[in-house]
Amino acid sequence: MSRGSAGRLYTLLDAAIDGGRVEDFGVVGAGLVDAHRRGLPVAETWLVSAAVFRECSHAGLPPGHDPATLVRAIHKPSGVERAARARERMRELALPSELGKELALLVERHGNEGSGLCLRASATLPDASLVTLAGLDRVLYGIRTWSDLERGVAALWSAVVDEEPLWVLRHHRQRDVAMAVVVQRVGGVRGQAILRTREPHTPQDEGADSFLLASSLGFGPPVIDGAAAVDIVRVASDGSALARRVSCKSAAWVASDRGLVLEPVPNETAREPALGDAALKKSSDVWKKIEHAPARELELLFGPDDSPSVLAAREVQGEGFPLGGSRESVWSRTGLADLLPGVPTPLSSSLVEGFVESSLRSTLDSLGAELDRDATLVATVHGRHYLNVSAMVPALSGVPGIDPAVIVQLLRGGNTAAVARTLDMRSRGASLAVLSLAAARLALQERKLNEASARFESDAEQHRRWLAEMDLAILPDDSLVTTLRESHGFLESTGRVLLSSSVVALAAHIALEAALARVLPDGASRTAYSLTSGLADLESARSAMALVQVVELLRADPEAKSKLEHAGRTSDLPESPGRRALAEWLERFGDRGLVELEVERPRYTEEPAPVFAMLRAGLRAEPTDPEAMLSRVRAAADSELALLESRAGRVEMLLIRTLLARARALSLLRERMRVWMARTIGMTRSVALDVDRRLLRLDPTLPRGGVFYLRHTELLSATGRTRADLGPIVRMRQAAHRRGLERADPPDTFIGVPPRIAALPFDSRRLLGSGASAGSATGRVRLLGPAGAGAERVEPGDVIVVRTPDVGLAPLFFWAGAVVADSGSPLSHAAVVAREIGRPAVFGVLAASSTLCEGELVRVDGDKGLVERIES
Repeated sequence: MSRGSAGRLYTLLDAAIDGGRVEDFGVVGAGLVDAHRRGLPVAETWLVSAAVFRECSHAGLPPGHDPATLVRAIHKPSGVERAARARERMRELALPSELGKELALLVERHGNEGSGLCLRASATLPDASLVTLAGLDRVLYGIRTWSDLERGVAALWSAVVDEEPLWVLRHHRQRDVAMAVVVQRVGGVRGQAILRTREPHTPQDEGADSFLLASSLGFGPPVIDGAAAVDIVRVASDGSALARRVSCKSAAWVASDRGLVLEPVPNETAREPALGDAALKKSSDVWKKIEHAPARELELLFGPDDSPSVLAAREVQGEGFPLGGSRESVWSRTGLADLLPGVPTPLSSSLVEGFVESSLRSTLDSLGAELDRDATLVATVHGRHYLNVSAMVPALSGVPGIDPAVIVQLLRGGNTAAVARTLDMRSRGASLAVLSLAAARLALQERKLNEASARFESDAEQHRRWLAEMDLAILPDDSLVTTLRESHGFLESTGRVLLSSSVVALAAHIALEAALARVLPDGASRTAYSLTSGLADLESARSAMALVQVVELLRADPEAKSKLEHAGRTSDLPESPGRRALAEWLERFGDRGLVELEVERPRYTEEPAPVFAMLRAGLRAEPTDPEAMLSRVRAAADSELALLESRAGRVEMLLIRTLLARARALSLLRERMRVWMARTIGMTRSVALDVDRRLLRLDPTLPRGGVFYLRHTELLSATGRTRADLGPIVRMRQAAHRRGLERADPPDTFIGVPPRIAALPFDSRRLLGSGASAGSATGRVRLLGPAGAGAERVEPGDVIVVRTPDVGLAPLFFWAGAVVADSGSPLSHAAVVAREIGRPAVFGVLAASSTLCEGELVRVDGDKGLVERIES
């Protein structure tokens, strides 16, 4: 095919005749050509070749704004500016006239049939997993008009010059990229699925005569807080279901005259499989045509008659590794998600990324870990931050008292057997001499951290008061830049102490567990968590306990209690002790909030609605005495310690008490610094909001809140005398952030390439996770969405189920029966608070928020890490 004369619409047969090359039709187009050759039922497909993109971008983009140049320049501020401008120019490019006529005729014929047409990006990269990592696997459904199609093609073209893909291409040494476009005819849609011929990182013969199907209703599952409701089925060669995990599907994307819309799924079908037996049988017919091919994934669309059409075909294994990784690298969000939750905004990322890698290195070095100098410890995948476990765990194996196998046990969200095989970490015991050396090192680290914390807190408290008393609006720009720098400096100091105390606290916990294992081989982990509960004056629990006391004061005032049902501000309540207590609570804790480590999130003083929702939930519960709850937890820990005294030798008990003192002290320090991190993020937010107001005065076309989509260095430049054209940058980043939120989370832990299908256990009646807080409870499921959405519906004794545990929801823990989370570990901040108040909790329960249905009855066992569904 001549690239200069490719301005026409190709069928799959045309493309096959011309060679079906990736450089001409992109990785998706080439995959479909191959699927067509194999006789798979590919949806009716047309291709717009990459040559059209090359011709149009060459004619329509200014010099230096082409993808090849931007790949080389994206690491510079000028490169980011040019990428943002190129993106906006790309969205205005017109298709060649002859091609436009062909496409117009196509949409006229098929746009009003069934669900319309589908547009799919097809980048000219050598590897499908690299396309996915770069976020270039974009799809647009419900194309019904010429204008929809024209805008859609321009949107897919513009993806090539987005910031994130350019960074990925630069890191993976790709010099250039172009974009072909796949146009597909879509009829009536019942459901969609991904068919995987074989799971990666499993023995070759495992599941050789079966395949995996991940299915959902409509056009793929809606993503809520990173979770997607997907059924997982292991299908035999005859089309029968060997094992099935059915999700709770509350909504589905369907096509309408208004495009793709989200419609609720009726309760009676929410728990039914997305695909029935007929669809499984027809899927097996498709699989048989590729069962002996290399490991592959097919994206299938099922019509009303359960017949599948292939929308995309790709190889499972590839080269789309996170930066610094390889095919065997293990990556995990466990632990890091406490510091960088979900998909942070660019400002939040830039505030934290600068010190995370260096702080981890210095802390591990101080513990005696020998890290590879060239290893990358933190990387980003679809906007989420991951730790390079393969670099960290082997380095920690040389630290006295650290059993790397215990760290591996804390990792959640992946194929744990494959992770253990990949890291090749075997559990090992520790001698008294080694544990004594560990205790001495931990004592030294604790002293250093306490000194660093004391120096920081003295200065930070002064800066906090100074900032609260300052009128930022009257500051000249230069002074505001200074204030920004100072706030960022305090935030970095907080983060360094927090990260260091978190790593050393982890080391202390592992050493304590190793000492306990000498006495209690089968119960060391549970006992370690129990003994470190009942901490006096836990900073991260203080705001929750204080809010419980506000509830009890409001309960004693019938008028205030009545008014609270419809109140949204303190002034809505009558003058009373309860109102004064609430005002004092907001004065004291108003700089806290939900998802409070995200700088874009409002604080309670700005948006008190979540506080009022939690107060209303508390008033529906029985009176609560938080001090009595804490006393019971402390008494249980003391009893556990006394029982241990009767079983351990004198030297062993002395060592256990020493390590327990270190673990408790470091946990207290870690939680104190977690609160300071929230405060300093709040300080930065207040300054950033003033910058936002100034930028809006200078450029009214900027979106409100656009400042959160600038990186910290850009914020300093924008506030000073050097101002870039910020509008295109902000719009580019906002769109990227939206896409990240609409994309399902990769597994919390994965090996090599982040898979499109998470490895979930098939048993959906008994969900296993990590016991984060002991005890058991039975209650109705209450699903909470992003930032605590749904908190107002929590009833006493409910089992709160969240995607990510948020310490800001801790007041609800007092009145809930138990807490369950998809992610998180027993050492997360929310887990520490749950143990402190004696509330059963199980974290790291894979897909709990999309498997469990609102209102169903479950039993939670925090000792066994088990969530059991009582009603099917």
